[in-house]
Amino acid sequence: MRKLRLWLMVLGAPAVALLGLREIGGTPISRGYDTGFQWRQEQANHRLVLSADPGGNMTCWVRLKVPATRSGFTAETSTQVQLRVTKEAADSGYEWIAVTKNSTVPEDKFEWPSGSVTSITSQDKSSQLGVADWYVYSSNKNFDSAQRTRWRTILYRMSLVFLGLSLTSGFLEGVEKYRKKREPFSPEHCVKSLIGGVEGTNETETDQMQAILEKVLIEGSTVQDALSPLRLTPIQGKIFWVQTAGRFRAKLVFLISELYRYLSRL
Repeated sequence: MRKLRLWLMVLGAPAVALLGLREIGGTPISRGYDTGFQWRQEQANHRLVLSADPGGNMTCWVRLKVPATRSGFTAETSTQVQLRVTKEAADSGYEWIAVTKNSTVPEDKFEWPSGSVTSITSQDKSSQLGVADWYVYSSNKNFDSAQRTRWRTILYRMSLVFLGLSLTSGFLEGVEKYRKKREPFSPEHCVKSLIGGVEGTNETETDQMQAILEKVLIEGSTVQDALSPLRLTPIQGKIFWVQTAGRFRAKLVFLISELYRYLSRL
């Protein structure tokens, strides 16, 4: 259980990286410039309202996938700058439209002042409004899109989950250490301390010896049941138990002799 808590605590590192870093070694963690693009529909006015939060003014053009209509669109910013809307292609009940500067130059970028919105009004009053997909092409940044925004959202939520697991594990680890420090002295506590001091020839053997002593002395299991997970032959199991018990017994005898020495001083 403690190893699991430690592994979960390690998740704090990637969580902080995902939350605080935009790139690692020059490679972006999530591609695309976060423009903060959003849209909403105003059915009463039969228009779409686009907003963005790029951290300042932005020069860009916008590509939207909207339900197909029988007529065109008009667009303007909230600063009353007229924009050009052109249809690009149809796509199974949808069509792609480009919102650009009001000029004859294709994909000509318009000024999108910070804090302003862009309204797109449909001339077909019977059409449905909505945005199925979108792209924002900035003049000096990598483009942003609905797919890249979804990926950023997934990364952000993953980082919050990782960070939450890491903090929770750290809290539980602290509680466990505090609980062990506050554990009252008892014969069982003394035996557990002795078991923790038993060592084998390597780390694996040490863990096995301590696990067997824990089951036999603390949990009350039989020696045979305690040895069964090791899949040893009867002879191998007997030899392993003799070694394990002998090392524990040596520590126990030493402790008892020392306790008698201290008792004689009273």
